[in-house]
Amino acid sequence: MAPSGLIRNLATSARDLRALLRCNDAAQLAEFALALPFLLVFVIGINDFGGAFLLRQKLAGAAQEGTRIAAVQSMSDLAGSGTPQTVQAVRTAITTSLTNAGLRTCDLDTATATAGTFTWTYTSTGTCSAAATLVIQRGVLTPSNTFGNINVVSTQITLTYPYQWSFNNVIKLLVTTANPSLPSTISVQVQRKNLT
Repeated sequence: MAPSGLIRNLATSARDLRALLRCNDAAQLAEFALALPFLLVFVIGINDFGGAFLLRQKLAGAAQEGTRIAAVQSMSDLAGSGTPQTVQAVRTAITTSLTNAGLRTCDLDTATATAGTFTWTYTSTGTCSAAATLVIQRGVLTPSNTFGNINVVSTQITLTYPYQWSFNNVIKLLVTTANPSLPSTISVQVQRKNLT
């Protein structure tokens, strides 16, 4: 074979190789374009659900701190009108714990309590994306397995806090008619036996 024929064959082979490479690039780009929405939903979902779990842990820590303070407080001042000092101490411990955890108090530290029978409810006035609620119940009767069928007096704290999901918007990339009903708040409930 003459050198000119060899050069033509190499040039043709090189052209064919470039065309093949361009074809693979296009296929890879198409595959990436198809996989990107799923990947995006997956990453945002991990981030959102991880954030919700972390928020729940912080709320549980604040509620635990509140029940720890309430467990050692006397219940003798609960019979009067208004909000007793012991309940205000519990609320202060919870809002301080929220602040220390890097969360906003959503005005729970300045809200006025709505009093019931051994129950005080604080509701935020709208400084967060949704209302935050703190319910302190000081006279909850809890069955005790330790003491047989005797009920023990406990304090129960329910803390509800707003959470903004990004997942709702991102899932619509895959399914335009999707409208997942994720809760707008995260709630925890903690109970501890009163020691006094």
